[in-house]
Amino acid sequence: MASKITIDQDTVSKIEEKVRGLLTLMNRVGTEVEINVIEEEGEEKIMVKFLTDDPGPMIGFKGKHLAAMQMMLGLMVNNNREEWIRILVDINEYRDEQKVRLEEKARNFAQQCLDTGRPVGLERMSSFERRIVHMTLAEVEGVETGSEGEGEMRRVVIRPAGSLDAE
Repeated sequence: MASKITIDQDTVSKIEEKVRGLLTLMNRVGTEVEINVIEEEGEEKIMVKFLTDDPGPMIGFKGKHLAAMQMMLGLMVNNNREEWIRILVDINEYRDEQKVRLEEKARNFAQQCLDTGRPVGLERMSSFERRIVHMTLAEVEGVETGSEGEGEMRRVVIRPAGSLDAE
């Protein structure tokens, strides 16, 4: 297991500088930004929250711009660092709302699977979205989940519990 990374104020200041530079490049200078160090599962991460009057262009279709911004910030912050700092980005609470929507959708499809006794395939999803579905349905009795496909075509399939053992 990797050693625990401690994120000091100097590192947070450098991250803030990178975020401000990115916002300037995006022509979003007036956007409010909150940067916090959070500890989750024994690991420190940086949460960068944006608050803007027009979040659509920053979030993009199905969160693609948000994911790209998260990846870019991660690369910018971790350039020339020995230990990787995980950067999480949220815009106008989009991630929290997305999580609630996915949990509800997953439970509805799980119920459909239980009612029909047949597998239900969801649309393709990002790894972040698939993880939410898997974690949500781990608590639902009578169903199990798996992922199928490769790359951007990867999706979750919900099956009646034990159906994988029978194959």
